[in-house]
Amino acid sequence: MLNMKNRIIKFGVIMGILLFSFLLIDSWFVNAPENSDFSLIEPVLADSSTDQIVGASFLLQDAGISAYISTGQELDLSRAKSVFRTIEKENDEYIIGSVPLPDLDKSYDVHCYIQKDGRIIVYYLKEDPTSKILGNKYYADMGDSNNLKDALDIVCGVLDVGVDDINYYHFQYPTANKLMKITGSKFKFKVPDDLEMYETSFAVMAHGYSPVYILRRSSIDFDRSDIRALVSQQYGKIDLARMNPDEFHDVDTGDERGSILLLYREP
Repeated sequence: MLNMKNRIIKFGVIMGILLFSFLLIDSWFVNAPENSDFSLIEPVLADSSTDQIVGASFLLQDAGISAYISTGQELDLSRAKSVFRTIEKENDEYIIGSVPLPDLDKSYDVHCYIQKDGRIIVYYLKEDPTSKILGNKYYADMGDSNNLKDALDIVCGVLDVGVDDINYYHFQYPTANKLMKITGSKFKFKVPDDLEMYETSFAVMAHGYSPVYILRRSSIDFDRSDIRALVSQQYGKIDLARMNPDEFHDVDTGDERGSILLLYREP
């Protein structure tokens, strides 16, 4: 009777391990309490009267990750001026400048393009990792919050227009159609081999003291002394050469909360 009970227990353990292994293999991530993905949609940079909207060449050359809306109404550019810390360029049709974010230093200012016809595009520069949109966020600020959305809320509040139907797009990777965010303290993730990857980046959300970020791949470890230099601004890129497809990566942020952002094209 005891032997039979032991066999049943062993069988249950084996089946549990097999089931866990199947789930592990079949999933992008394991033990990540928060995850979401966004479709990347190219903004309309043309209208009936011109080949490109005024200022579009500036965006194509300098912008990286962006969020945008079309308000469907004419905007008062003179009223919009008050939202900027600095104004980079302005004329009768559009204004471009940087928008400060509450409680964040100047390095996190979001660039903003406002066109008189109702289009608003906020963005970070092409040199910035996509994860800068989460840089210096706090636990309580997470969810669907990010620096680009916060900037849109500020701009639209000043202009007294609604923030509806926010779309995202990366100007330097026009064929990327998805942005995946995986968030937690200790989790695993992998990149399926049928995706075309453009960028992998990370952000660590502060909680009152300096964060620690550790990324391991198979038997390769990045020790804390190397990683600490990367997180001086709490966000950065991960070399795509280290992100071999279909291999699980362990993320451990200690007592902090971290996010991995994957920018890619899915079939």
